[in-house]
Amino acid sequence: MLPTWMFERDGAHLTLHCRETRRGVTLIVGGDGDLRSYSFHDFAALMQFEQEMEEFLIETGWTQTFPTIESRAMPDRQTPAGTSRRSPSSVRPS
Repeated sequence: MLPTWMFERDGAHLTLHCRETRRGVTLIVGGDGDLRSYSFHDFAALMQFEQEMEEFLIETGWTQTFPTIESRAMPDRQTPAGTSRRSPSSVRPS
């Protein structure tokens, strides 16, 4: 299972979902009728892009409503037991 992120702002919803492809991985961004996709050769590049997009969304008033990021879903990243994948500085209050 690859990660999915959900955001909300003023009744609007935005979903970011990862999918594996023959060429790598794709981040599919959907919300209120719009659908966009961003393709990457590897999972690490997708995660970097997602982190930057998440920071932008939070800075512009979006609230993360349903993160489903699990360490088993991230093949290129290893998280030691008892630690968070994200640093506290990347998490901002809404």
